[in-house]
Parts: sequence; structure tokens; C-alpha cells
Amino acid sequence: VFELDYRDMVKQNRRQHLRNIFRQAGLGAMQAIALERGAKERIARATAQAMERARVMMERQEMERRLMSREEEQGRRVDELRRRMVEKPERDFQERGHRLFQQAIARMAYAHPSIRRLHWKRAWVHTSLDESLTAQVRDPASGALRLFRLQICQFDEDTSAMVNELSRWQDVHHYAVMKVHHASCYHSPLVGPSNGENLGDVRGVAVISSFCPGGQLA
Repeated sequence: VFELDYRDMVKQNRRQHLRNIFRQAGLGAMQAIALERGAKERIARATAQAMERARVMMERQEMERRLMSREEEQGRRVDELRRRMVEKPERDFQERGHRLFQQAIARMAYAHPSIRRLHWKRAWVHTSLDESLTAQVRDPASGALRLFRLQICQFDEDTSAMVNELSRWQDVHHYAVMKVHHASCYHSPLVGPSNGENLGDVRGVAVISSFCPGGQLA
């Protein structure tokens, strides 16, 4: 009887030991699952935080780029406005000189071919008092640069006297004197653009002379 009781006790101890082992294994598995779940949650939070920081940094960089681009655009606009302010007087001067040149050529209906074939280059001198003009032009026949001087006169005697004086200089060859290639006067009526009314006459003298680079005109 004692031996049977001992055997039963051993069996019960073994069963209890196995139950403890299984219980510990179950607890270990549950702890491992909990630890893995916690690790996954920490990884997910760290990933979300890293993505949020990256998003904030990208938005900040994008905002900085936009501000820099806006500042650069504003700087370019300011520079363009300054450049236009500096260039506007010279551009207006050249545009007015070109208009005066075209008007003069259009009015000289019977002008000499030496005048009508000239190509505009740039204005040198013109005033707002009258339509007198000094401009740099190119002669397409020779390809040489010339000075075109248009002097507006009030009386026919002035144009005749000026042409006579210039004719005396056409045959002068001197290093300090610009050679006069051509000089002629013209007389053109002014007609109103709307009603054709006679607004008076325009008298002028056109002079073509050699171009002196680096020289100054009075």
C-alpha cells in the first residue's frame, strides 16, 4: 500500500511539474508576444515621429525656398526697374532721333540718292526746339559710317547761305576737318493730318560728312 501511495504521489508531482512547465511556457510566450507588440508599437511611434519630423523639415525647406525665390524675383524686378530708369532717357533719346530721321527722309521727296539710301545707326544730337538732328548712319553703297546732319532753317536765305558755305569745304582735305560728301537743301510744306490744312513750310539743309570716331559734336 505504501508503495502504491508513493507511486501516485510521484505521478502527481510529475503532472504538477509538467503543468508548471506548461504554465511558465505559456507565460513566456505571452510575455514574448507582449514584448514584440510593445516593440512594434515603439517602432511605429518612432517611424511616425521620424516621418513627422521629415515632413516638417521638408515644409520648412520648401517655405525657405519659396521665400528665397520670392526675394530673388523681387531683387530681379528692382534691378530691372533700376536698369530701365537708367536706360529710359537714352532709349527715349534714340527713339526720338530715329523718328526725326525718318520724318526728314520722308519729307525730302526729291532728295539726292546719297541721302535717301542712308541706313540709320544712332542719334548723336537733337533738340526739342526744332527737328534739327545729328546722327550716325551707314552708307550701304560703300559700307562706310557717315555723319548725317539735318539743320532746320527759318528762311530760304539761311538754307542758301549754308549750302554755299558747305560747298566751299567739299574739296578740303585735312586731318582736322571732316570731309563733306554731300550737302543739299530742301523745302517741304507741312499739311495737317486730319483736314489737310497748310501748317507752313519746313526748310532745312541735309549734310553728309565723314565719321570721326571718338570725336565730339557741338
